[in-house]
Amino acid sequence: MDLHDLQPGFTYTVDLVFITHENQTTKVTNTKPITFTTLPEEDPYDFEIGIRTGKVSSQTVELFYSGVPEPEVKYVNVYRVVYINDNERTDSQAFKIPKTGQENKVFLSELKPDVKYVVWLEAFLSNGRKKKSNVVEVTTKAGQLPKPEKSEIDRKDGEQRRDYYPHVGRGPHRGLGCLGFLALLLILLRKEPRPRLTLHIEEQRLV
Repeated sequence: MDLHDLQPGFTYTVDLVFITHENQTTKVTNTKPITFTTLPEEDPYDFEIGIRTGKVSSQTVELFYSGVPEPEVKYVNVYRVVYINDNERTDSQAFKIPKTGQENKVFLSELKPDVKYVVWLEAFLSNGRKKKSNVVEVTTKAGQLPKPEKSEIDRKDGEQRRDYYPHVGRGPHRGLGCLGFLALLLILLRKEPRPRLTLHIEEQRLV
């Protein structure tokens, strides 16, 4: 005998009742009823989501998730990744809409170097419920120190030095030019005839 149209996850007690003919005096009874429970209905959304970290740099982190049945778009409407800066205790979030053929990966960017983050994934399911993954901790790599820039004082000092050196270079040339002019003047004065000057003086005396 088969029983049909039972509810999943319910407990039933079954007893047999014998119906005899009118002229029959023998009474038949069942002394041992049975009790059983039907199996619960299989829930297609009864799955667990797990995450793990992939490549980590000074400002980015790869996250891989697993546990969602295929096709992914049938069960999940959107993913949300929550990550908390352990130093500042500030939380941020990133979203991903599942698509067929995509890798089960979420990429976090614009993170701070050498900072520990607490990360988990939340899946908003198509049946209206929400599932949360395990929590992981990841520390970004230390970034490179920026190259020191020249200060305003250094730039002004360099400009003053550049302005000073041309003047220093012009100084010796100007001095040599003056000396040359004086030497030429002295030579011209020595070449001028002295007798003419003497006669001119004597003539003045005679007059």
